[in-house]
Amino acid sequence: MSPFIRADLRRRVERLIAGERSTHGLTRLFLGLRDPIFVQEEIVRDVADFIAHQGLRNRGKTTNRATLWWRFLGVFGSANLSELPAREADALEAAFFLHDEAHIAAETGLSPSVARSVLGACKKKIATQQALLPREDTLVRFLRNGVVFQPVITSDALIDSVTQALSTNGLLDALETQPLRAASPYISRFAASIMHGCELALGGGGAALLTLKREDELRPTIDCVIAPIPSQPSSTIRFAFFAAEAGDPPIFATRMLEAEDWSRPVELNGDGLIDFV
Repeated sequence: MSPFIRADLRRRVERLIAGERSTHGLTRLFLGLRDPIFVQEEIVRDVADFIAHQGLRNRGKTTNRATLWWRFLGVFGSANLSELPAREADALEAAFFLHDEAHIAAETGLSPSVARSVLGACKKKIATQQALLPREDTLVRFLRNGVVFQPVITSDALIDSVTQALSTNGLLDALETQPLRAASPYISRFAASIMHGCELALGGGGAALLTLKREDELRPTIDCVIAPIPSQPSSTIRFAFFAAEAGDPPIFATRMLEAEDWSRPVELNGDGLIDFV
């Protein structure tokens, strides 16, 4: 990171802590934290990539998660079993990576490394319709039961990621952590406004659209709308990808776009609140 960029980012941080609410300032701050050489936090880089590639994303944390859901729901939301063995193996792998490793270990008794090895064996046997060993059967039964939804980004996770990225690069003092967290609601609304309206190109040919729910501008929620899934071409899968708190979004549901969905642009006004243009 060059001295010029470091000095500019430090000024942005100081202004944010002092109470400045500037979309230009946050834009410059996130773009300055986009370089993976200096910043390891996926969430910060993902938001920065949404700024740099507005309109279409084909990689990153959000796109990867949407692709996993598309792979999982494309099989287990289906009554069409004609291609189930091969497709189920793919869907089970998606379910595996949607789960927290600790949860898998607690429910199956398999450590993360052993579970990954068992998953590989399961995929091969399911594709060729071979009998499963007891621990393979345990893992498959667990994954077939579904996935408990977790949003990709929450306000807490976002501010934690921003704080860590700034601290690691010497752009935030320890005593400034709490003052920075006071800006968390504004940073969340900024991120939601950036993600709104972006299309996701999913691996395997799927597509998704991120939309901002017009419910509570102080607690923004970004829905990911995936349509169509392979097994249900007339259906739309939607669930929250960005939420104010982890408990805010519902479990994913199948439904079409509804009246409260906002398809036109949004922007932040002078008070740092979302305007539905």
